[in-house]
Amino acid sequence: MPTTEQVGIIGVGGLTGALVPLLRQAGNFTVLATTSARASNAPAIIANGNVIDVEGPKLGGSYFVRIGSIAEVVRSTRVIFNTVPTSGHGPVLEELAEHDLSQHLLVSLPGNGFTMSARKHFKPERFPRNIIESSTAPAASRLNGAKAMVGDFKTRMELAALHPLTDAEKAEFAAYFPQVEHLDWLGNLASIFCANTNPFVHIPILHKYMNCPGKQSLGFYTDCAPNVVAEIEKFDAWRLSVVDAVSAATGIKIDVKGYFETAKDWYGSDAQTYGAFAKGLKAYQNILFPADVKSSRMVQEDIKRNLVFWCEIARKAGHSVDLPAKYITEVGAELDVNLLEDGWTLTSIGFENASLGEIVSYLNGSPRA
Repeated sequence: MPTTEQVGIIGVGGLTGALVPLLRQAGNFTVLATTSARASNAPAIIANGNVIDVEGPKLGGSYFVRIGSIAEVVRSTRVIFNTVPTSGHGPVLEELAEHDLSQHLLVSLPGNGFTMSARKHFKPERFPRNIIESSTAPAASRLNGAKAMVGDFKTRMELAALHPLTDAEKAEFAAYFPQVEHLDWLGNLASIFCANTNPFVHIPILHKYMNCPGKQSLGFYTDCAPNVVAEIEKFDAWRLSVVDAVSAATGIKIDVKGYFETAKDWYGSDAQTYGAFAKGLKAYQNILFPADVKSSRMVQEDIKRNLVFWCEIARKAGHSVDLPAKYITEVGAELDVNLLEDGWTLTSIGFENASLGEIVSYLNGSPRA
């Protein structure tokens, strides 16, 4: 594991607002935040003297960053954190693949098939030395121009590495997240994809409230989630049953927990019900129902990238997809958009002839055949 004074960050979005102070606390790293197609905040940060002003219960303050290109990040660092959301992984990897990352550790927060996508873009001799993926971000955070709002940091995060880490390497990596008490290392990268509970919590809420008058003033978690618990539990049970079917068919162990257990682990909560958890968690207090549902991450990430791919995996495992198909179809009809178009299907990523075992192996980072 490299120890450097400079750590690279790809993306200048909400997650960067939480990651910059974490890395600075970890050892006064000089952080390079690279510009990208999604870096609309970069001009404001530059105008603010290359400083991000962070507000939140922990690590509030002003943090200097250098804004540069991906080429500069690769040249100046040996550890690179990708913070660009899943739907933007392709363009990021396409640009990264122009460089030799064979001496770099590449970390994707979150992962969601990041390593599988990386295999498509990199030549073998330029492939990163190792890739680590997480199933979630270290904190709920927003970045508006040069001002970041960072909520409470999570108590636990799930991670997995392409190549196994020693205990010493895990401890060294944990130093990047001094506010996160426990890093849970799952057995493989497929577990990271399957451990992402966001689609199975977000989509039932979106489906139930998207036609509700005045929905933009509702707290997505505090007001809406407590009334959708039964639907969330049914949908998450579908996820867990697919995982069981995939594991049984392939013999590959996939580490997952239920959505409520996962949520409580993230924030160290002792809530007895998910409704009480969602209503009482500080980190959720200021998250409103999306004003523009069509462009929201819940549609672009949770449905088009994640749920569509879950359906593909379930079909390969001989499992029913009636419930997720209902959500995909009905949300799409309300938005007057085909959510399968540009979705992450096996055909769109070149795996239409892959077996279920091959798909799981690819999620685990195996080279493409």
